[in-house]
Amino acid sequence: MLFTLQMYKIPRNMNKMSFLDIINKRVSDPMFQCNFVNDSGREVFLSVAYLMFKNKTQKGYESA
Repeated sequence: MLFTLQMYKIPRNMNKMSFLDIINKRVSDPMFQCNFVNDSGREVFLSVAYLMFKNKTQKGYESA
């Protein structure tokens, strides 16, 4: 199984569903777990998405 890790800085006004929609549009057949952490000092949500691809030749995606 192939895993990739992407880090995002998500603006406070973007909700979790909007973020997941961005991932779904860029990756075919994603299987992922997404964790959100609020960084109140910088006023952003930090997110870590763990993605698993069915096919080892399938490429990842660019940051949103």
